[in-house]
Amino acid sequence: MDYVEKKALSLGLEKIFLLTTRTADWFVRRGFKECSVESIPVKRRKRINLSRGSKYYIKRLQPAEIGHMAANNFALK
Repeated sequence: MDYVEKKALSLGLEKIFLLTTRTADWFVRRGFKECSVESIPVKRRKRINLSRGSKYYIKRLQPAEIGHMAANNFALK
């Protein structure tokens, strides 16, 4: 996840989003917040299979937090 967030920042993105049906708690522990489907970009929203029952999550990226998160995850292992 750390790599994905660093890559997103290097591309100038301010937030990332995801859809999940099973691992929501894992993402919440990593700073994602549940959001509505309307928060997903329209282009991507059109491709969502609503019958899967996915939950939607978003995270606003902040450069200082990414290194801090990596250190915390390492300390927990």
